[in-house]
Amino acid sequence: MKTKFSRRILAFVLAFALVVPMFVFNASAATKELTFNFADSSLCTSIDTNQQVWESNGITLTNTKGKSTTNVNNYTPSGHIRIYKNSDVTIECKGMTKIVFTCTGKDYAKVPTGLTNATATTSGTTLTITLDSAMDSFSFNCNGSQIRATKMVVTTQIDDAAPTISLSGDNFVAIN
Repeated sequence: MKTKFSRRILAFVLAFALVVPMFVFNASAATKELTFNFADSSLCTSIDTNQQVWESNGITLTNTKGKSTTNVNNYTPSGHIRIYKNSDVTIECKGMTKIVFTCTGKDYAKVPTGLTNATATTSGTTLTITLDSAMDSFSFNCNGSQIRATKMVVTTQIDDAAPTISLSGDNFVAIN
Protein backbone atom coordinates (compact mmCIF):
# COMPACT_ATOMS: atom_id res chain seq x y z
CA MET A 1 0.00 0.00 0.00
CA LYS A 2 2.83 2.38 0.85
CA THR A 3 4.40 1.80 -2.62
CA LYS A 4 1.16 2.61 -4.52
CA PHE A 5 0.62 5.73 -2.41
CA SER A 6 4.24 6.88 -2.97
CA ARG A 7 3.94 6.36 -6.72
CA ARG A 8 0.74 8.38 -6.85
CA ILE A 9 2.37 11.22 -4.92
CA LEU A 10 5.41 11.07 -7.21
CA ALA A 11 3.12 11.08 -10.28
CA PHE A 12 1.22 14.09 -8.95
CA VAL A 13 4.40 16.03 -8.14
CA LEU A 14 5.85 15.25 -11.56
CA ALA A 15 2.66 16.29 -13.36
CA PHE A 16 2.47 19.49 -11.30
CA ALA A 17 6.12 20.34 -11.95
CA LEU A 18 5.67 19.90 -15.71
CA VAL A 19 2.32 21.64 -16.16
CA VAL A 20 2.50 24.70 -13.87
CA PRO A 21 5.52 26.31 -15.58
CA MET A 22 3.79 25.97 -18.96
CA PHE A 23 0.80 27.93 -17.74
CA VAL A 24 2.88 30.52 -15.92
CA PHE A 25 5.30 31.20 -18.78
CA ASN A 26 2.94 30.60 -21.74
CA ALA A 27 0.16 32.92 -20.65
CA SER A 28 -0.26 34.03 -24.26
CA ALA A 29 0.65 32.36 -27.51
CA ALA A 30 4.25 32.74 -28.57
CA THR A 31 4.92 34.59 -31.82
CA LYS A 32 7.69 34.73 -34.38
CA GLU A 33 8.46 37.45 -36.92
CA LEU A 34 9.53 36.40 -40.42
CA THR A 35 11.14 39.07 -42.61
CA PHE A 36 10.84 39.25 -46.38
CA ASN A 37 13.11 41.64 -48.30
CA PHE A 38 11.80 42.67 -51.76
CA ALA A 39 15.20 44.05 -52.81
CA ASP A 40 16.42 40.45 -53.20
CA SER A 41 15.34 39.52 -56.74
CA SER A 42 16.20 35.83 -56.16
CA LEU A 43 13.08 35.62 -53.97
CA CYS A 44 10.86 36.31 -57.00
CA THR A 45 10.33 32.73 -58.19
CA SER A 46 7.90 33.47 -61.01
CA ILE A 47 6.92 36.59 -62.97
CA ASP A 48 5.01 37.53 -66.11
CA THR A 49 2.76 40.46 -67.00
CA ASN A 50 -0.19 38.95 -65.07
CA GLN A 51 1.39 37.57 -61.90
CA GLN A 52 4.49 37.44 -59.74
CA VAL A 53 5.26 35.00 -56.94
CA TRP A 54 7.74 35.69 -54.13
CA GLU A 55 8.91 33.02 -51.67
CA SER A 56 11.12 33.22 -48.57
CA ASN A 57 11.18 32.06 -44.93
CA GLY A 58 8.01 29.99 -45.33
CA ILE A 59 6.12 32.99 -46.78
CA THR A 60 4.62 33.10 -50.27
CA LEU A 61 3.31 36.37 -51.69
CA THR A 62 1.38 36.24 -54.97
CA ASN A 63 0.67 39.55 -56.72
CA THR A 64 -1.87 39.11 -59.54
CA LYS A 65 -2.83 41.86 -62.00
CA GLY A 66 -6.54 41.34 -61.34
CA LYS A 67 -8.49 44.42 -62.55
CA SER A 68 -5.45 46.67 -62.56
CA THR A 69 -4.80 48.63 -65.74
CA THR A 70 -1.04 48.18 -65.24
CA ASN A 71 0.81 44.94 -65.90
CA VAL A 72 2.77 43.27 -63.12
CA ASN A 73 6.43 44.23 -63.42
CA ASN A 74 9.78 43.60 -61.75
CA TYR A 75 11.04 46.61 -59.78
CA THR A 76 13.63 44.80 -57.64
CA PRO A 77 16.46 46.88 -59.18
CA SER A 78 14.72 49.80 -57.41
CA GLY A 79 14.62 47.76 -54.19
CA HIS A 80 10.86 47.30 -53.89
CA ILE A 81 7.74 45.53 -55.12
CA ARG A 82 4.89 47.46 -56.73
CA ILE A 83 1.39 46.18 -56.08
CA TYR A 84 -0.74 48.28 -58.38
CA LYS A 85 -4.22 49.65 -57.68
CA ASN A 86 -6.84 46.90 -58.16
CA SER A 87 -4.25 44.11 -58.06
CA ASP A 88 -5.07 41.00 -56.02
CA VAL A 89 -2.62 39.89 -53.33
CA THR A 90 -2.45 36.56 -51.51
CA ILE A 91 0.00 35.98 -48.66
CA GLU A 92 0.50 32.46 -47.37
CA CYS A 93 2.31 31.50 -44.18
CA LYS A 94 1.31 29.09 -41.43
CA GLY A 95 -0.40 30.78 -38.48
CA MET A 96 -0.15 34.43 -39.63
CA THR A 97 -1.55 37.02 -37.25
CA LYS A 98 -0.07 40.26 -38.64
CA ILE A 99 1.47 41.53 -41.89
CA VAL A 100 3.55 44.72 -41.90
CA PHE A 101 4.73 46.39 -45.11
CA THR A 102 7.54 48.96 -45.00
CA CYS A 103 6.76 51.22 -47.94
CA THR A 104 8.87 53.64 -49.99
CA GLY A 105 6.76 56.62 -48.88
CA LYS A 106 3.57 57.47 -47.02
CA ASP A 107 1.71 57.79 -50.33
CA TYR A 108 2.39 54.09 -50.96
CA ALA A 109 1.27 52.89 -47.52
CA LYS A 110 -2.49 53.30 -48.03
CA VAL A 111 -5.04 51.06 -46.30
CA PRO A 112 -6.85 48.70 -48.67
CA THR A 113 -10.62 48.99 -48.07
CA GLY A 114 -13.09 46.14 -47.75
CA LEU A 115 -10.77 43.77 -45.90
CA THR A 116 -12.39 40.58 -44.64
CA ASN A 117 -11.29 39.10 -41.29
CA ALA A 118 -8.68 41.82 -40.77
CA THR A 119 -8.11 45.49 -40.01
CA ALA A 120 -5.44 47.76 -41.45
CA THR A 121 -3.71 50.90 -40.22
CA THR A 122 -0.94 53.14 -41.45
CA SER A 123 1.69 55.19 -39.69
CA GLY A 124 4.08 57.10 -41.92
CA THR A 125 5.58 54.58 -44.33
CA THR A 126 4.25 51.53 -42.49
CA LEU A 127 1.10 49.63 -43.49
CA THR A 128 -0.03 47.11 -40.86
CA ILE A 129 -2.69 44.46 -41.48
CA THR A 130 -3.83 42.70 -38.30
CA LEU A 131 -5.74 39.48 -38.86
CA ASP A 132 -8.76 38.67 -36.67
CA SER A 133 -7.31 35.21 -35.93
CA ALA A 134 -4.34 33.10 -37.02
CA MET A 135 -4.59 32.21 -40.72
CA ASP A 136 -2.50 30.25 -43.20
CA SER A 137 -3.65 32.33 -46.18
CA PHE A 138 -4.88 35.92 -46.49
CA SER A 139 -6.02 37.74 -49.63
CA PHE A 140 -6.94 41.34 -50.38
CA ASN A 141 -7.50 43.67 -53.31
CA CYS A 142 -5.23 46.70 -53.47
CA ASN A 143 -8.17 48.97 -54.21
CA GLY A 144 -7.10 52.23 -52.56
CA SER A 145 -3.86 52.99 -54.36
CA GLN A 146 -0.71 51.10 -55.17
CA ILE A 147 1.61 49.72 -52.50
CA ARG A 148 5.37 50.06 -53.01
CA ALA A 149 7.06 47.95 -50.36
CA THR A 150 10.73 47.32 -49.63
CA LYS A 151 10.08 44.82 -46.86
CA MET A 152 7.31 42.71 -45.37
CA VAL A 153 7.32 41.25 -41.85
CA VAL A 154 4.85 38.47 -41.10
CA THR A 155 4.08 37.66 -37.47
CA THR A 156 3.10 34.05 -36.90
CA GLN A 157 1.69 32.23 -33.94
CA ILE A 158 4.00 29.45 -32.81
CA ASP A 159 2.23 26.22 -31.96
CA ASP A 160 3.71 25.44 -28.55
CA ALA A 161 0.78 23.46 -27.20
CA ALA A 162 1.41 22.11 -23.73
CA PRO A 163 1.58 18.33 -23.52
CA THR A 164 -1.37 16.46 -22.11
CA ILE A 165 -0.51 14.84 -18.79
CA SER A 166 -2.75 12.28 -17.21
CA LEU A 167 -2.54 10.04 -14.18
CA SER A 168 -3.44 6.56 -15.33
CA GLY A 169 -3.80 3.41 -13.31
CA ASP A 170 -1.84 2.90 -10.15
CA ASN A 171 1.71 3.00 -11.39
CA PHE A 172 2.46 5.51 -14.19
CA VAL A 173 2.07 8.96 -15.61
CA ALA A 174 1.22 9.38 -19.30
CA ILE A 175 2.64 12.42 -21.07
CA ASN A 176 1.40 12.97 -24.64
